Amino acid sequence: MSKILVVDDDPGVLRLLEYVLSHEGYQVLTASNGMEGLRVAQEAGPDLVVLDVMLPGIDGFEVCHRLRSGAGTAAVPVLMLSAKGQETDKDTGVRVGADEYLTKPVDRVELLQAVERLIQSGAEAVEKKAEVSAFVGTRGGVGTSTVVASVAAVLGRAGHRAVAVDLCPPFGALATLMGLDPKRGIGELFKPGRDEVRREHLEAVLLQHSSGARLLPGERDPEKYDTLTPAGMDLLLAELPVLADYVIIDMPSSPSETVVAALRKCNSVNLVTSAGQES
Repeated sequence: MSKILVVDDDPGVLRLLEYVLSHEGYQVLTASNGMEGLRVAQEAGPDLVVLDVMLPGIDGFEVCHRLRSGAGTAAVPVLMLSAKGQETDKDTGVRVGADEYLTKPVDRVELLQAVERLIQSGAEAVEKKAEVSAFVGTRGGVGTSTVVASVAAVLGRAGHRAVAVDLCPPFGALATLMGLDPKRGIGELFKPGRDEVRREHLEAVLLQHSSGARLLPGERDPEKYDTLTPAGMDLLLAELPVLADYVIIDMPSSPSETVVAALRKCNSVNLVTSAGQES
């Protein structure tokens, strides 16, 4: 059952949309202001957001902009539904990331067609997973971590959702190069008794870089290193690519079963022979 979040400050509109959409088999969540809408979107992970423009506090344009900027909500389709029907309003909606813009009052058939279309497009987008690339040094000390940090930053500045992953000991080198200070590492994803890696688990560990790229830090706690297993790599690299356009992995030059499992999930493997002096 697809999940739809409706954000509107008019109780009558909320009740009407909830009735129409639930009658079509959708699960409907509601919010009466922009901040509440952002919170519900982050917590519930809807398949579509139906968003009014004129909201108390932050307006719908700002809500849409923040949804597009959030790691967990960037790919969620947004349908703006507003009484503001000027072309300038529609242009603004498109500019901040709305997928479609309908003007109230809206025809029921037109609304449902737009909802179905956007949910389908969102499902197709989820199926398009990231390009996963490994970078492996031909030997230690050739600058592999520098290359990974640079590639992630370039992709981030270009507007792509890029995630750098530190699998290369000594763990923490990639975070240092990116100027980040992680409190938790990749081992946090594989706590005892946890047999899956979910989006919320990843979001709790990923760090934001100033370029827009993100980092999944290496595990600094030696006791947690043993939690990195081939099965764990399979779980990680099944979920992480859904959150990104590019996943760039800093791989150790010494092979292990865990490294081999990660390599099998990669679209490309890049050998680094020299990248200058690491700093």
